[in-house]
Amino acid sequence: MARNHILGSKKKQTKRSCFAALDRRFWRSTLHTERFVCFFLLPRMWFRAITFAAFFCCVTAVAEVVVQCNPSVFSSCLRFGYTSSLDGVQEPEGTQLSNGYQFWAETVNNQSGITLANSTVVGVTLVRYNDHSNVTLVPGLYQQLINEGVDFLFGPFGSSYSDAANKVANSSGSVIIHGAAGDYLFTKGYKMMFGVSTSTVAYATYAVDVLSENHANTVAIAHSTVLFGAEVAAGAIAEIAKVNMQLLKNVSFTSAMVANPSNVERILQELSDTGADVIMWLGLLADSELAVNASAKLGIKPKAFFLTSAPAQPDFVSAFGSASNYILGPTQWFPTVDHKDMIFGTAMQFSENYYARFNDNVTQIAAQVCF
Repeated sequence: MARNHILGSKKKQTKRSCFAALDRRFWRSTLHTERFVCFFLLPRMWFRAITFAAFFCCVTAVAEVVVQCNPSVFSSCLRFGYTSSLDGVQEPEGTQLSNGYQFWAETVNNQSGITLANSTVVGVTLVRYNDHSNVTLVPGLYQQLINEGVDFLFGPFGSSYSDAANKVANSSGSVIIHGAAGDYLFTKGYKMMFGVSTSTVAYATYAVDVLSENHANTVAIAHSTVLFGAEVAAGAIAEIAKVNMQLLKNVSFTSAMVANPSNVERILQELSDTGADVIMWLGLLADSELAVNASAKLGIKPKAFFLTSAPAQPDFVSAFGSASNYILGPTQWFPTVDHKDMIFGTAMQFSENYYARFNDNVTQIAAQVCF
């Protein structure tokens, strides 16, 4: 289950007290070395030289080739590049995103490529960088992709990460195609950005409408401070007012805060103590799964429990058992929907082929970037 990935990634992070004078986040997220020599024991000149060399190697790395276009099959190839969070707090979503891009590229190549307007048929090469769940790395990595000559950019996971990528793409005139849902991304004048995902402000509005129609009157909300969670909360609160429901409590949490399960339990208890008919937890996959565990542990059973992320996971019910009962959540794709295209076939065929490729059930994150 994806939630275990978060715990595993935490174990990989080691304390590097000898780097007190450096930006710890940079060293943790880019060097990935479990053992370090304490440079404070070296002369300052050598320290600076080694530090510069390490930095230079990191920022000049070549992107990993995920899918290679076969020149013996295609007369020319288009290069698509992106970053993804393959470790760190966004690793579950980042892996799903990356798998979706990879499945699209492999399927296109296997389906005889892309036919351009001039009837030329081209193949796809897909390259990526790991942004290590560190948004500060994103601009430099996307600039590196552009410098390496990619033809099109794909967006990373997360609205703030997408915003950072958009700024680089917009300034360089590079087309970037997104699965990001951040509503504000479409209000900033980015001319090179394309995306078809449901806007974050609409993620919870339908649930609010359905709950209101079924006589729910009061709501208590906890939302992440990341842009995704904040925008979902804004949309939900506006809809709550529109349908004349009462918002009893609205609290926010940081990713660092809810990495501690006891904080998740405390927040949920605060929401439960309001007596609200509906509890809404508006965050990312990792904290949403912790919220399910916490509610089961504390015996919190509102009339309805809404989560933005976890319920759409294919193994949600099998992972949480009876704790998954009466939990609501949005999804933009499901294997049984009545959709079909000429590349992937039906939604069920897409789901089966994806499973055969990755030995894992497809999620909405992977599906939406393919379509």
